Amino acid sequence: MAKTLQGHSRTVTCIDISMDIKPVASGSTDSTVRIWDLNTGELMAGPFECHLYFNFIAYFPNGKQIISGSDDKSVRRWDLQAGKEIEEARVVCEKEVFAVAVSRDGRWVVTGGGNFMGLWGLKPTGTVKTLQGHLGTITCLDISMDNTLVASGSTDSTPRIWDLNTGKLVAGPLETHTQHITGLALSFDCALLASASSDRTIKLWAFESRQLLASFNVQHDHSLILSPDSRQLAYATSEQNLHIHICDIPPEILASIWPPPSVCIHPQVPGVVMH
Repeated sequence: MAKTLQGHSRTVTCIDISMDIKPVASGSTDSTVRIWDLNTGELMAGPFECHLYFNFIAYFPNGKQIISGSDDKSVRRWDLQAGKEIEEARVVCEKEVFAVAVSRDGRWVVTGGGNFMGLWGLKPTGTVKTLQGHLGTITCLDISMDNTLVASGSTDSTPRIWDLNTGKLVAGPLETHTQHITGLALSFDCALLASASSDRTIKLWAFESRQLLASFNVQHDHSLILSPDSRQLAYATSEQNLHIHICDIPPEILASIWPPPSVCIHPQVPGVVMH
């Protein structure tokens, strides 16, 4: 372990790293959000307090604001430079918010509460669309790098893919998991979709064909991410301690994908690639 970031007085429930890979935001059941320097491990900003539990947080692409979902059904935006909530941007959902995702162009916010998602335009802050279809609570979201699609996971044990512009379901339900979805990851080039579940498996899908490519057995609940070039999968497991596992995706699986994974340089983050 390179560094331990200490300051929260209770359980850390969510983290997110900014697009420039410098500060990391953390939310906790101590009802605070804190911003940390990844290089030094020092607290950069906060604590921001609001007397509720944070379920999810996400950076805006400019790195100057974060958005949070919490147990009071609210979605809040925080100005990191001013050190306070942007109260006029607060919205209240019908259900407790368990998942939040922000598009990389800063145009959309997607929230998951109950068995449906809210698609919010940042200007104005009202709901633009409601995405419905899941039979259980939304647990995780991931927006594609080109800002056109969102993947959702639920306690109904299925991942689904939605069109952000139309709000329509374009793929799914993908029915192979037997318990609720705990994590989703779209590769940067949208060649692969990975899903993690409480059934202690990770499934790997060809995104274009929706074909199940592989299933991996793991020991515990987990979150996961695909490498920018779609060639590696990293996932975290925790029981008493946090463990991060990195594994290569077998070449024969990558060879079966059409169109094949593609690579180009991300314009904002050196060393990161995108489609």
